Formats: sequence, C-alpha cells, structure tokens
Amino acid sequence: MSGVPCSVLAAQAQEQYGGTAPHALTWVILEHPGPWGRNAVSDSNLPEPVRDALLAMKAQGVGVLLARSRSHPSEHPGHRIFVARTAPGGMLLREGTADTLDEILKWDPEALAGGSLPAFGSSTQEPLLLVCTHSKRDTCCATEGRSLITALHSHRPELSERVWECSHIGGHRFAPVTLALPCGAVHGGTTGDEAHLLLDRVMAGQVIPERMRGRSYFPAPLQAAGVAVRRVIGETAIDAIDVLVVSKDRAVPVDPGWAVPTVPIEVEIRHIDGRAWRATVSHVTDDNVRPESCGAEPTPIHRWDVRDIQSATPWC
Repeated sequence: MSGVPCSVLAAQAQEQYGGTAPHALTWVILEHPGPWGRNAVSDSNLPEPVRDALLAMKAQGVGVLLARSRSHPSEHPGHRIFVARTAPGGMLLREGTADTLDEILKWDPEALAGGSLPAFGSSTQEPLLLVCTHSKRDTCCATEGRSLITALHSHRPELSERVWECSHIGGHRFAPVTLALPCGAVHGGTTGDEAHLLLDRVMAGQVIPERMRGRSYFPAPLQAAGVAVRRVIGETAIDAIDVLVVSKDRAVPVDPGWAVPTVPIEVEIRHIDGRAWRATVSHVTDDNVRPESCGAEPTPIHRWDVRDIQSATPWC
C-alpha cells in the first residue's frame, strides 16, 4: 500500500470526474456535531431509533448525511434538519429545527426515496453547500475538505450559514468532495483558489463543468453524458441540461429505480433552449489503477465512456 494520498494517486491516474457522483433523488441532512465514526450513522451516538430510521432511509436509496455548521455550532436549540429533492424541474429544499429527533421517525423511507418530502419546516430558495470533512472515513476528506471549507467561509462570510461540513458523500479520491442542494450537483477536486468560483456558482444555480462529477438525481451513465456535453458547450446552469435514455428511438426519462444496464446505452442530452445531442455510453475498465481510498490496495479504474456525441433533432 502506498503512503501517497488517494486523491493524489487518482489525479496522477487521470481518473475522470463525470459519472462518479452518488445516486440519490432525495437527501436528508441531520445536524450532528459528532463524533462521526467510520460509518457516520451506524457508528454515531445518535439514539438507536434515530439510527435505525436513517439507515432505513439509506436502504431505500435516500442520501443521508450528518452535518455541522462552523459559523454557529451550538447557539441554537434543537436540531437543524434539511431534506431535499433533486429532480430537474422539481427541485425543493426544506429546512427547519426539530425540538427532538423523534421528528424523523415519522418519515416514510419509501416515500422519501420517491421524492415525496415530509411537511417539515419550510421551503427555501437559498442553496446549501456541503463539504465532506469525514476524517474517520478518509484522510483526504479531512485535509482537503477542511482546507476548502475554510476558503469558502473566507470568500463570503455572509454565506457561512449556507456552507456546512458533512460526513462521507462518496469518492474520497476526488477530495475535496462537495454536494449542493437542492440541485444535487457533486463536485470534486476544487482547490482553495477555486473556492470563490464554486461558491458563487452554487449560489447562482450553476456548476463548474470541469470539476463536476455529476448530478445525484441521475444514474452514473447519465451523469457522465450530462457532464461530457456541459464540457463541450461550456454550459454552467444546473437546470439547463437534462439526460434521457433512448428506447426504440424515443428519448424517455428514467425513474429512480431504473436498473443500470451492463451493455452500451444510447442517451439523449437536452438543453433547455431546445438543442439536443445523442451519444453512446459504455462501462469500461482502464489499464490504470489507483486506490479508492487512502491505505487501500490499488484497483482498476471503472468509468463511463461517452462517445459519438452528435447533434440531434431539437426537442422543442
């Protein structure tokens, strides 16, 4: 095993970002100052019924994170909770403070996974940016994540309450890893010098195509296709791009339970202005290897290869 950080080895192997974001239509973010064990929820000191409820949500495909705020860590009573739906054209972020964590025991995991949010708190138009700093999970997340969140707070201190550190998002080798809600945009490898650009774009409903790993609403191959087209045309607006699967020459949306095929698929990438592109996405294995996390043995790189991007008939 190498002593070189996994994020450095992934960069040296030129591992691509597109198609590597976690897949979740809905996210639940629970304020919890710590400690966070390696598996944040199951290893936490949360009450057992709360842990069980959160784990049941994860089992249904809901993204669940523990989070804490650097700006006002202990000045308010109760527990801050955020719940977000990331669907294009149907994004929603609700937030509120619960007197007790019994609030989440009322929530239906299956309904959450399908995008039905509980009537909790109030909806907000202010995005939330989460930065993984989960040191018990990976060293890179701790060092790179904490460096980035410091730079983010320094750039626009007035937005400190919208920038939280969180438990493991996924993909430590792309550290620092960030998740923007409610859009579900996941970025990786953002340097301190790029912190201002990331924060400004997230707050404006935009992304950095070169750092984007995907939008969590979409399964991995559709994430890869969306990122690839964004890079080609330089599109930064989060809701400007939609991705559909082509079936019998018809472009159709996928539902949250869509099974990712092992064979190449044809996709259609649509722009809000009516433009469209078609491409073929295949799952391939590179010759390069890298560890998936610090201290792990090197393994082959599996990626989604987006080929033959061609203009298609405008969709509107």
